Formats: sequence, C-alpha cells, structure tokens
Amino acid sequence: MSATIILFGNAGNVGELRSTPSGRPVLTFGLAHKKGRDEVTWYNVTVWGKRAEWAAEYLKKGEKCHVVGQLELRSYTAKDGEQRISPDVEA
Repeated sequence: MSATIILFGNAGNVGELRSTPSGRPVLTFGLAHKKGRDEVTWYNVTVWGKRAEWAAEYLKKGEKCHVVGQLELRSYTAKDGEQRISPDVEA
C-alpha cells in the first residue's frame, strides 16, 4: 500500500545516474526531512526518466529540494538483528 507524500528537505548522497535494461534513466538519493527542531527522518528517493537526468545534473549533496511521490514503508532486518522500517519514495 502506498500514499502520496510531499517532502521538503536537503539532499543527501546523490547516486550515479543508471539505466534499466530497457534504457529508462533512474537516480536514487537520500533526503533529510527535518521535523521540529532536532528530529530528522531520512527517505530513500527514486526518480525516473527526464527528471532523473535533470536531478543527476543539478542536484548536489546538501541542496534543498522538494519531492512529490508515492511513499512505501519497507521492513528489513538490520545487521544487529532488529526489524526496521525504511521509508522509500518513488518520485
């Protein structure tokens, strides 16, 4: 199940622009969204197509950005054995 989310934050590490086997451009990066004074939530953002090409060219670590996309909460087991949730956004 996914929900539309609108985020304002700062870009973290911006990955390399890649292409799917069919040639569709894709870019992933982290987004730090500050809630309140000291609380920060990190989101894993995936961007596709022309927007991925644009983001790869212009988006740099630390820059402010605005993301609109579908939020998916993915559970995983961390190295310490604990269950965690990863907020992933497909923009």
